[in-house]
Amino acid sequence: MERRLATIVAADIAGFSRLIGADEEGTLRSLREIRSDSVAPLLKEHNGRIANTAGDSLLIEFSSTVEALRFSIALQERMARRNYGTASEQRIAYRIGINVGDVVADGEDLLGDGVNVAARLEALAPVGGIVISRSTRDQVRDRVVCNLADLGKIEVKNIARPVHAFQVLGGDEAPLTSAKRPRRLPWVAGAALIAFALGSWAWWRWTMPDFDPADQANYALPLPEKPSIAVLAFDNLSGDHDQEFLADGISEDITAALARIPQLFVIARNSAFTYKGRPVNVQQVAEELGVRYILEGSVQRDGEQLRVTAQLIDALGGNHIWSQKHDREMTDLFAVKDEIALRIAESLHVELARGDTIWSRTNSTNNIDAWLLSLEGWAAHEEWTQAGNARAQTLNARALELEPNSAQLTAALGWRYFMAARFQWASDTTAALTNAVQLAKQSEQLDPEYAGTYALMNAIHLYKGAHAAAIEAGLKATQLAPNDSDMLGMLGLAQQKSMDVEQAISNFEKAVRLNPHTPQWMLENLGESYVIAGAHEKAIPIFKKLLTQNPKGALAGEVYINLAVSLDALGNEAEARDAISKAIDVYPRFTTEYLRGWALYSDAAYTDRWLATLKRLGLPDS
Repeated sequence: MERRLATIVAADIAGFSRLIGADEEGTLRSLREIRSDSVAPLLKEHNGRIANTAGDSLLIEFSSTVEALRFSIALQERMARRNYGTASEQRIAYRIGINVGDVVADGEDLLGDGVNVAARLEALAPVGGIVISRSTRDQVRDRVVCNLADLGKIEVKNIARPVHAFQVLGGDEAPLTSAKRPRRLPWVAGAALIAFALGSWAWWRWTMPDFDPADQANYALPLPEKPSIAVLAFDNLSGDHDQEFLADGISEDITAALARIPQLFVIARNSAFTYKGRPVNVQQVAEELGVRYILEGSVQRDGEQLRVTAQLIDALGGNHIWSQKHDREMTDLFAVKDEIALRIAESLHVELARGDTIWSRTNSTNNIDAWLLSLEGWAAHEEWTQAGNARAQTLNARALELEPNSAQLTAALGWRYFMAARFQWASDTTAALTNAVQLAKQSEQLDPEYAGTYALMNAIHLYKGAHAAAIEAGLKATQLAPNDSDMLGMLGLAQQKSMDVEQAISNFEKAVRLNPHTPQWMLENLGESYVIAGAHEKAIPIFKKLLTQNPKGALAGEVYINLAVSLDALGNEAEARDAISKAIDVYPRFTTEYLRGWALYSDAAYTDRWLATLKRLGLPDS
């Protein structure tokens, strides 16, 4: 082994795992073309040598720091030209870090702090950008014309001292140039020329789109007047499927944080997550969900080290507004999510109360392990089965043991007991309901501004027949989280059972707009509200759609019952009787006696007429 001073260029392709997942053969073919058509000739021109390669990354040694920077600028300029007109999700772009330092040569490979610092600087670079160390800056000063932004001294992983870093302004900031320094102009004329050039470039850069913008004429839903955003499921880059909950949880919690802001329109999590696991076309997502802004990102965990990246995209403008990379310890996870949510609010010109951190009231869990258990519990809950609910109850109880002062986890466990009582999954439904009530009260005491607590109270009051109290709790929940479609749906449910169907339909329709890929329970209750209002021609298509999607699901029995009522009201008695028969097949427990306790309507006369119709159509009394 030998030691020597060298200039190291570390280059890595941004989002390589996503590109490979979308088109493995095409990405590898493009990578080979880039290395032969761009990297190789530029290395020859600037006297560089590839020391190490690993998949999408390059480690290059230069004897001249000036040539290292000129190579890097030229490569980024070639990549920018190559990517022009290419859809954003198909672009191949490098991040580059450059450092001058002592290296250890082991054969052809290079090791040591000089290499490690270059790699850390690369991780700090924006997509298409270059970050250099102070030692690099000192070597190229007055030799290469470029603009630098001082990033200050930055703590980086496994490096004992902070690294003083500078960003070569380019990509989304200012032009990169590898031109030789021109003859010095008189300072006034020179300053004017530079100002004009930068101003002209900035105007061009910010008026030209990065990708084909979305077309409002193709929007499936009208664009809201408020700034509208969908937070897509973050990619899990950890190579470990067990970390999927981590990536999903970050996306969900950022969505929940934004849902608290009245000035925004935030698409619900389960609609945004329909794009998970497939190549994302920003234009398509915006047009299908009816939003202007898209947040996408990725999560990578290595032990207790965490990297979270996020980028905010203006689909209508065809531009990336900003991108961020956070390299933190796992213990800093909650702060990272808060920073991203606040940066979004700031970018969309939403004014928040001074000192408001959003997240502190969105997630009252400070224990990472408890938070991950709660995410796994919600996934089990969403199975809508007795076994799934029991597993969710166990997971939430374990989470609460780790974080006993969490309002969120307390309410979540309350929901598990309530579901066990509501669907008669518990051996003792009375005890289950009592536990749900106690947990709801504890959650409110722990955090009186956690919206989920009041949604739970809404459900409990409604089940107990306290309609006015249910509506009061539902209103409180929607005040605290005005963009949360589930809160609006729960309020709509309380209003429906109180026979205020006009308000119920209004809130269900708002909830559906926030959640275009609407969950079954919400659509079923919108349809039921139409039934009560006598709008059977609107109700029937909803019920038939739900039964096509899931004819044997947990709510299929209810759907068949309501479909039967609407079909009968329109004179289709034979089809109505068939629907009743199918309801009994799916849910043999259904009788008029059972459904009297299930209906929960505040109007006893309506309940009697409803049950009489079901009996006439073939539903047994007991």
